[in-house]
This record gives sequence, structure tokens and C-alpha cells, in this order.
Amino acid sequence: MYKLYVAPNLKKYAACRKAVNLCLALLALFSSPLAFALDESETDKLTIEPMGRVTYKSEVVNQENFDHNANAQVFDLRLGVRLGFRKFSVLLEGEAVVDTKLGDFNSKTNSKTLWPVVADPESEEINQAWARYENELFALKLGRQKMDLVNGRFIGSARHRLNEQTYDAIRATIKPVDFFALDYVFVDEVHTPLGDDSPKGDITGNTHLLAATFSASNKHKLSGYSYLIESPQVPINSLRIFGTRYEGVKRFGELNTKISVEYAHQTDYKNNPAHVGLDYLALEAKLKLKLFDLKAGYAKLEGDGEAGFQTPYGRKHGFQGLADQFTKTPKNGVIDHYLTFILPLNVKAGSIDLSYHKFKADIHGDAYGAEFDLRGRATIWRSMKIEAAVAYFSGKNSMPDVTKFWLIAKWPF
Repeated sequence: MYKLYVAPNLKKYAACRKAVNLCLALLALFSSPLAFALDESETDKLTIEPMGRVTYKSEVVNQENFDHNANAQVFDLRLGVRLGFRKFSVLLEGEAVVDTKLGDFNSKTNSKTLWPVVADPESEEINQAWARYENELFALKLGRQKMDLVNGRFIGSARHRLNEQTYDAIRATIKPVDFFALDYVFVDEVHTPLGDDSPKGDITGNTHLLAATFSASNKHKLSGYSYLIESPQVPINSLRIFGTRYEGVKRFGELNTKISVEYAHQTDYKNNPAHVGLDYLALEAKLKLKLFDLKAGYAKLEGDGEAGFQTPYGRKHGFQGLADQFTKTPKNGVIDHYLTFILPLNVKAGSIDLSYHKFKADIHGDAYGAEFDLRGRATIWRSMKIEAAVAYFSGKNSMPDVTKFWLIAKWPF
């Protein structure tokens, strides 16, 4: 017997002309979202789930070596639909990033080089388009997809940018037992946050990614990975990365401590013209106290005077401060000592973070500067997520002083 399930109609929202042009087909598809059931069994239900999100971002940048302040007022509209049937699912999601023109900034594609960079250029593209099959032991995902392997340090989705980083890829995941998982990914093309208008927006290449995770218990997790990154358009980013990461929880009396240790080695690969042999080391301890959490860490991206340890496809924002002054590692490398206070708030997923970073070169030990970051995050009315932050980088030895402020509001509907 066939049954028909009808979900409530979505309200129609006015949007900019560019977003409407991009997503008109999707709107027509799910303006009256439906879900069909082929029989009484929930496992045989075909579901059609519409999704959408509006993001507003305001970012102001004051940089010492620029006469003008950057002022970015940008919106991002995403519309998509997910279909599911038995062990199969399909997702199609389009997006448009729109500059309101209320301020000036260098988006890296608008030629406004007299202003500091805010890397949120206007773009219209298919953000995700994938099909997935999954059973108890195996999952296969084909198409354009977001990805954060291990902790996202080397392969990530660039969450801070409005146009997230996505991958045209085949991803196979094997999980024969609860405590072990193995991921293999073949990447044909990487779509960076710079968008289609940038020569570095779409990077092709035969990239192979392998990551394994072993969880001895909910208190100990060990990961190992091997990334073979081919980047014909940016040969210096063709790299071979091998590494391992441990995360553990240890209780000392009434105190809970979370510890992470990660090591990776990087060499040149394929068409890379440089001879590279560099190390990465990260140590972090997080102590949970009654009123707040305290986090201390050390990270070293080695340099040899010719090149620094690079993370071309990693999530850069937040790993070395919020001011994003080391998205590309200097040739002398960088060492980061940091301390963070985290104060939980009495709202859903709410916290206030205060961080201090001290940066210096790996070789010669020259000081790069110090950074103070203050950030507040919370989930409020109807799952709206709010983030406000200020980051101040005090530069030394030719590094400029930089102050950044941003406000981000994300509203899923």
C-alpha cells in the first residue's frame, strides 16, 4: 500500500537577483516539499528534505601598511535538497555570495588592491552535489562534497569563509568494527573559497588521501594519514604528507584534561620544483575547571630558509590565531605558543574565548609578533548562530600590525 506524506510548505523569502537566478530550479523543486513512503516500513521511505541558510558577515580590517580600512558587508544564500531512499542518499546545494557594496575591500578577485584582504569574493556555484551509499560496514560518496579529515588541519572545508572549500571526489569509508575506520579519497578538483573568478579558485590534479582512525575507547583516539597532493596550477603545493595524531582524556582527581599530540612530515611531490623535507609538531592540553576551560598549546611548522611547511587545503582559520597572518608559512617556518581561556555561557553552544599567541621563526628565532583574540559564539532564536570577534596582531620585523573585527549571523531555514 502506498502512502503520501506532505510536509508544511516553506515560506518564500525574497533574495537578491543573483541568488534567485542560481537557485530558481531548486526553489521550484521544493517549494512544496514532499516525502513519499513506498510501504509501511520506515526503511523503505523515500524522503525529500529541503534545506536553506542565509549568512550575513560584516568584517572590518585595519592594517598598518594600508591607507584604507577594509569594510566587507557580504551575504551568502544557500538552497538545497536532500533525497534519501533505503541506503542511498543524494544532495544538491547551490549558493550565491553577494557583496552589498556598502564598503570596500580586496576580495582577491575584485582588483581593489588598495584595501586589505577579506577573502569572501562574490560567487555563484554549486556548493555540493553528491550521491552516497552506506551500509553497516561500508560507505561510498561520489561528487562535490565538503570534507574534514582527522581534525581538518591538512584537508578541510574552510568554514570561516562564506564560500566553503569543497572537493570533486570519490570517498570510500570502511568501518569493519566500531573502534576502527579507514577513509580513502580520490580528489579530481578542489574548489577553494576564492571562487571561479580566481585563477586559484579551482585546482585540478590527481590527489590521493588516506586516513585511518583507531579508537581504543571514548578516552583515546589514534589517527594516521597519508596525503598525496597534486597541484598543477600551483606546483609549490604539490606535496606528500605523512602523519599521526593522538587525542586522549586523562582525569587527575576532580580535573579532566584533554591532550593531543600530532606529528607530520612533508616532502615534495609530482611537479613541485622545490626540494622539501619539513616537519610539523603540535602539542595541546585542555584543562576543564569549574568556571572555565584553560587551553595551552605549542605548534611548529618547520622552515629551512627556502620553504616553510605548507597546508594548502587545510582549515587555516583558528589554528594560528584568528587574524590569519600565517595562511602561508614563511620560508623560515613559524612557532606558535598560545594560551586560551574559554568561558561557557548559559545559552546553547555559547562561549567566550580569550586567546594569546606568541609567534617566532623556526630558524634564527626572529620574532614575528604577538596576537590577542576575543571571540563570542552562541546559538539563539530558531537555531540562529551568532559569532562576534576581534583579533589584534602586533607585528615585528616587517610584519604589520593588523586589527580585525567581524560579526557573523547564520540562519538555517
